[in-house]
Amino acid sequence: MTSITSTPTFSLEYLEAMRSVQYQLVAGISFLVWDIILTFQGESEYIWRMRHCVFKWFYFYFRYFLLAVQIFHLAISPGLSSGRTPDSLCIIWYRYIVLIAQVSISMIDTILAIRVYALFNRNRKTGVFLGSLILLESGLAVTHMVKCPAVEYLETCFLLRPQNDLANTHTILVMTVQSILMGMFIFKQVVGVRLGWGRTPLLSLLVKDATSNYLAVFLLCGTTLAFLGFDDQRAIAVFYWSTPLFSAVVSNPI
Repeated sequence: MTSITSTPTFSLEYLEAMRSVQYQLVAGISFLVWDIILTFQGESEYIWRMRHCVFKWFYFYFRYFLLAVQIFHLAISPGLSSGRTPDSLCIIWYRYIVLIAQVSISMIDTILAIRVYALFNRNRKTGVFLGSLILLESGLAVTHMVKCPAVEYLETCFLLRPQNDLANTHTILVMTVQSILMGMFIFKQVVGVRLGWGRTPLLSLLVKDATSNYLAVFLLCGTTLAFLGFDDQRAIAVFYWSTPLFSAVVSNPI
């Protein structure tokens, strides 16, 4: 990384990647504000009047907290991309990236797991199995955060190249957990169709919501793996546009 006391100079590749991230941040904020305006009437009628429960707080997290996060990213991007950021702050920044990403993923997993648990008649073994998957995924995220000093920073710490082995393992585990949850939804729907209740509006809606969440997470994880495979510094840029995607895909079904 560029010395704090020297005049920073950046490669053309870095400048292009940085400009792309800036565009993504602005586009993400614009999209989220537009989506909030479109859905605010329904939100005020149903969400605000809903009794306090985990789904209500999850909604506010994905709808408003992630919007604040996206604005925060845009506000601090000039400082983090200046080339004068201390190494210690870069480490904190990477840990923050892993933390926010995993909290969002874990919340998505929890929403789907609660629904799967209900579909399986609140079977205790099913609950323990699903809880173990989420804890395993979160535990690997903690390991990822602890080992972040091994991350390679690219000219500034706003763009960086994650530790490939650990990042790949973490990403694949996220995709695996999502695939298991989606598979359990599909299994229950197939069984329900054979028994005559699999085409009910409620189950169809749950499967539709689960599918949209699954595709969003799979798209992000697949893109991350592709960038990591090509050793592309834009791998970390996936994080910056995951925020508006998660917000739109997850909050609307809630």
